[in-house]
Amino acid sequence: MSNIAQLLKKAEEKKEEQVEVKQEEAKQETQEVKVSEQRPVEVYLIHGFKGSGKTTFALSFPGNIACLAFDVSTATVHMRYYKGDKRITVVDGSAKIDSSTPKRYLESCEESYNYIIELLSNPPFVGADYIVLDNVDKVQQISEMTMRLRNGLSPFQGISNLNLWKERNLYNNFINIKAVRAAKKGVIYTVYTEISELMKDGEIIERKEVPKWVEAFTLSADDVIALSNEKGVFYATVESSKLYPQLTGKKFNVTGVGWKGVYGQVVKI
Repeated sequence: MSNIAQLLKKAEEKKEEQVEVKQEEAKQETQEVKVSEQRPVEVYLIHGFKGSGKTTFALSFPGNIACLAFDVSTATVHMRYYKGDKRITVVDGSAKIDSSTPKRYLESCEESYNYIIELLSNPPFVGADYIVLDNVDKVQQISEMTMRLRNGLSPFQGISNLNLWKERNLYNNFINIKAVRAAKKGVIYTVYTEISELMKDGEIIERKEVPKWVEAFTLSADDVIALSNEKGVFYATVESSKLYPQLTGKKFNVTGVGWKGVYGQVVKI
C-alpha cells in the first residue's frame, strides 16, 4: 500500500473514532437528563380570629405532622390539647428573631429566612405527611425584612421602588415551594382573618371576613377554611374547595373532632 493510501486510511479511521466519541457523548448527555415528576400535594389555608381554633384544627390532620410555629401558643396547643402527641413535631420558627434594635431585627430576619429554608430541606419536615406553617403573617414579615436588608432599607422606611415587593413575594414563593416539595400529602397554612369593606358613595355597604393576604401562601391554596368560635362551639366553614367541590359553602361543627368533622365523610384514610 502506498504512503498516500495509508494516510487516507488513517484519516478515515480517525474520523470514524471522532464520530463514535461524539455519539457516546450525546448518549451520556441524554442519560443525564433527570425528569422530576410533580407529586399531588394538597394545600390548605385556614383563617380565623384569635381564639377561633386555627392551630387546633391544623394539627388534627391525620398522619405525621411537622409544624413550623410562628405563634407562641402552638406548643401550648400541642401539649394541652394533643397531650404532646408524638406524631406531631413543633419547631420554633421565630427562634432567631432579635428585635433589640432595628439593625439586629433586619439581620435576624434574614437569618430566620435561611433557617426556614434549611428546616424545610431536612427531617422532620422532609417526609412528613403534613407540614404546618402556623401564622404565615410572620413568615411574610420575615420575607419583607430580608428584602429590605438586601436592598439597604430600614425596617420601617417607605418604598418608592414598588418592584421590590416582587422580591419579597419571591422569598414567600420559595418557602411555599420548599414546603410543598417536602410534604408527602399536604401543606397547611394558618393566617388571621381581616375585615374587607366594600364602599359606595362614601358609605360601607358590605363587610366581609377574609383571610389576610399573604401572597404565595394564599394563591397556592386548594382549600380555604374559615374557623370560628361561637360561645365555645368551634365551626369550620369551607369557603372554597378545589379538592372536594361538594364541600364548598358548607359549615361544620368541629368541636373535639377537627379534621374529621369536615373531611371525614369524603376522605378514606
